[in-house]
Amino acid sequence: MSGARGSGADPAPGGPPAADAADADGVDFIDVRPEEHADDGAAAGEPDAGPEGDDGLLFADEAGGDAAPVRPRPPTRRPPPRPGGPPPAAGGGPPVRAGEPAAPNAGPGRPASGIQRRAPLGGEAGARPSLGESGEGPGPRSASARAKRPDPALKRTSSGRLTRPSAGLERSAEEQAAALAALEARVQPAPAQDPYVGRDLGPFRVERFLELDRGERRYIASHVETKEPAYLRVFPLVGGHADELKRLAERAERAVRVEHPGLDRTLGSGKTKEAFFVGVEPPLGPTLAELLAGGPLGEDEVLGLVEQVARALQPLHGRDLAHAHVSPAVLRRPRPGTWVLHDAGVVRPRPALGFLVAGGEVLGVPGFIAPETVDSGEPTRAADLYALGCVAWTALCGRPPFEGVDEVQVLLDQLNREVPALAPPEGRAVGKATATIVAKLTGYTLDVRYRDAQDVLADIKANAAGQPVAGFGAPLGREEGPPRPKLRGATAGFVVLALLNLLLLTVLFYTWLQAQAVEAVDPFIGWELPVPGAPPPSGR
Repeated sequence: MSGARGSGADPAPGGPPAADAADADGVDFIDVRPEEHADDGAAAGEPDAGPEGDDGLLFADEAGGDAAPVRPRPPTRRPPPRPGGPPPAAGGGPPVRAGEPAAPNAGPGRPASGIQRRAPLGGEAGARPSLGESGEGPGPRSASARAKRPDPALKRTSSGRLTRPSAGLERSAEEQAAALAALEARVQPAPAQDPYVGRDLGPFRVERFLELDRGERRYIASHVETKEPAYLRVFPLVGGHADELKRLAERAERAVRVEHPGLDRTLGSGKTKEAFFVGVEPPLGPTLAELLAGGPLGEDEVLGLVEQVARALQPLHGRDLAHAHVSPAVLRRPRPGTWVLHDAGVVRPRPALGFLVAGGEVLGVPGFIAPETVDSGEPTRAADLYALGCVAWTALCGRPPFEGVDEVQVLLDQLNREVPALAPPEGRAVGKATATIVAKLTGYTLDVRYRDAQDVLADIKANAAGQPVAGFGAPLGREEGPPRPKLRGATAGFVVLALLNLLLLTVLFYTWLQAQAVEAVDPFIGWELPVPGAPPPSGR
């Protein structure tokens, strides 16, 4: 690296070492190589040393004792001394001018202070890597030291508590206490020899057992660093449900990391050889299914629900991910007018639908599953929008569009029929724009369904502005208007063709009647065919 004015040629072999600091023009030569070289070497167990006099940055004699083999480094290019300039210092350091004291670190094989060092993280400028346990030189950083390093994403509040900034909904202390109390009401005695209670799993300390569902274990836990309570779900990757839960882990690994105010906040997730785990904030507020037990919602509230869920689906769909089981059971209302979508990607196939595995797993709740996913087994963003439309239909009518006791029969009804028109309870009316939005969400095929969440938001915005919402019967983007008048010329042409056909049929019928009236004489009547060897007929 050369930063001086001049020829910049390399010194002759065997000649005096060139100066690497301020020359007569006052130009400083600064080493800008990243400090990670030394840090990586220490982390890999390599001594932070270099051959004496190579570039003046690392020294084998500082290790003390027998130095381990070091990695060779190419020498740093330095400009030759200018004629008439100050002589170079002994040992290859920077030139020493008259009246200036020698640098304190100048010496054989060491540079003076002309080289500026980048201060390592957490230390002062010029600090060396920490020594090994023996104190004989730089050694590898221990696993415990790495484990105790604080998460850089954590921030400390004014009260001194660590917290993790997130795009999720900010909760008050009262809301957090209410959510935790709802979880504590589900606490059960842990099974004998539970593998997680009282132990650490990733960034969580598992504290209390909640329930066991087809191999999945659920706990109350706390984040080791932030001390925040967490709802922890553990999916074992070994055992009877291993294959199913491995597929779940592949789907959910990316989805649970997506942040949005309309999605539940993930405090941590990870995978070990034995399990995949996800820790989220304790769920806050009632689910939509619980709210509908008191009756359907109002039209404005349902439109607000559809808008907020569509916005929450956008970051998932933008990453080629799908929620895969939008339903009233995973929608919560933590505050009036606010909706949060939970469990993105964390979905398992229903046991009753286990026979539908030819094309893949059928995910979701019967009554909210898009018809095309039954054949493909692949959750898509179009399937999420279909499920959202069924949720809106349910919220407006107080019941799902397809209902029944048998889950298989409900799914078959979805495959064989389209979603019926809205049927709200008596005394409740639904506007035409709202009905059109729900119909476009629940289209049976992709041709009559919204392409993505942005189209849904565009229609909701148009409705709020008082503009009409076009259905798929008219071209998208055009406002509905009065029907166009029929073309008179085309109508006249059809009438003329019909009359000509009628005339032709009349002629054919008359010809047939004339043919029936003519008597035809058979010329072969009375004629007999002679047969050889047969006696002639009598009378001849």
